[in-house]
Amino acid sequence: MQALTGSLAFICKALPAGRAFCRRFYDSLSSASKPFHRIRITRELKEDIEIWLTFLENYNGSTPFPDPLWVPNNALCLASDSAGSFGCGVIFKNLWAYMSWPEEWSSDIRRDLTYLELVPVALAIHIWGESLQSSKIVMQVDNLAVVHILNNKTSKSPRVMSLLRPLLQNLLQFNIQLHCMHVPGYTNVIADAISRFQWDTFRQVAPHADFYPCQIPSQFWPSLSLL
Repeated sequence: MQALTGSLAFICKALPAGRAFCRRFYDSLSSASKPFHRIRITRELKEDIEIWLTFLENYNGSTPFPDPLWVPNNALCLASDSAGSFGCGVIFKNLWAYMSWPEEWSSDIRRDLTYLELVPVALAIHIWGESLQSSKIVMQVDNLAVVHILNNKTSKSPRVMSLLRPLLQNLLQFNIQLHCMHVPGYTNVIADAISRFQWDTFRQVAPHADFYPCQIPSQFWPSLSLL
């Protein structure tokens, strides 16, 4: 386990996004006080092992150097409807997308504002991750809990983790470094108009946006929780 953890730590020098999937390995090492002690492979640790196996099977051995500078939020704007009654919206340069909350979602999910605010972040990276490859992104989010979760790359909520893990896996795949900053919700005008389906307002504040939205990939829907 110590050798495996060391190898993964070495990989993460080139792929910083992978550090989120190393924490449980370090935790397992701390549970053994002697080098010869046995370490229990928990379900959570198996999940991280599976993430690494999937990544390495598809990895071509080439990682471009990351951008030297962090990309400011004016390149990537995100928001979701905090009331949970509509859906979420995202915009990237002239590209944008929106989604309505699934009808089968329970009222409990619709009241989970932290989860709802995380959905557009995951959606944006899923759609435009390849365009953002090897970027360092500074993202402004109007939910303090989401800022904390994304910067620490973990959450105590099983529902949030069910979406956070695919998001982190995409960050690893595209070698994207993500840092979040908290901003007041009223400053996120463009994406907020999308998330509330206020199309006249959206066209006024974002005249540069494409006429039609991007389609949501079918592969994204399974990552949404029914917990």
